Amino acid sequence: MLKVSFFLVLTLPLMLFACENSSEKVSEKTRDMREIPIVIQEGKVTNHIGNIMVKKEENIRLIFSSDESVTVHLHGYDIEKQIKGDDPAVMEFLAKATGRFVITSHPSHDMHTDRSVHGTLISLEIRP
Repeated sequence: MLKVSFFLVLTLPLMLFACENSSEKVSEKTRDMREIPIVIQEGKVTNHIGNIMVKKEENIRLIFSSDESVTVHLHGYDIEKQIKGDDPAVMEFLAKATGRFVITSHPSHDMHTDRSVHGTLISLEIRP
């Protein structure tokens, strides 16, 4: 019984210290958000040439704006958002998986149109 009590007296403060320090690192990480605006006009991204590059473990906020109502989908992370005209859409996520992830668009559910706007807008490349 004395050995168990002695063990708890020594390890409990260390465990509390470790938990306290790790939560500070997590909260610091969650405060740092990399914002990336993506402007879509006539079905094409106009403010980026080539892939958007980010690093693994970054907190990412993609801010989409479009000249028409459209739904955007980040493949691989399976996030989908609807842009309604002048009302931007925001995707927030932690870049956990590395690789190249395609962002596609397709007409919003509330659009009544015969033309197909579905297609690749741009790729998001997440590097280690």
